[in-house]
Amino acid sequence: EGFRFMAIRNIFLRVAGLMAIFLLLKGPAQYRIYYAIIALTQMATLVINFFYIRRSLKLGAVSSKQPVPFDMLFYFFIASTFISIYDFTDTVMLGWLGNDAQVGYYTTGMKLIRLALSVVIVINTILFPRFSWIEAEQKSRGSFLGVLLQRYELQ
Repeated sequence: EGFRFMAIRNIFLRVAGLMAIFLLLKGPAQYRIYYAIIALTQMATLVINFFYIRRSLKLGAVSSKQPVPFDMLFYFFIASTFISIYDFTDTVMLGWLGNDAQVGYYTTGMKLIRLALSVVIVINTILFPRFSWIEAEQKSRGSFLGVLLQRYELQ
């Protein structure tokens, strides 16, 4: 349940990366610095997550008696590959049929859509287990929806 720490850390690192972009970049020719800032921000997030998670996990020897399902991994790999190809086909086709400005508008719109979708997925991933736990706890005291409405004063 270290979500608060991870969220605050992620927001802090993204804001620091954004500030570095605005302070260090002077023009389009400095795209390497831009990519370095993005990569360093991501790496910092991963390293901090690794050490944070390492404190709470107990790692031990794993039994090798369980066979690795390579056939299922292969199917997952093939599906992921085709999804990636399908995902970029529209942009490639637009690049062939349109100009750079149209591709830029389209990819910016798609990024906004993906951002909104990822926010909804994260909220669902975090809230659904909590909602089910609250519903199980509230069975004797009332429905979850009633508690939710009272909590946010929606009644």
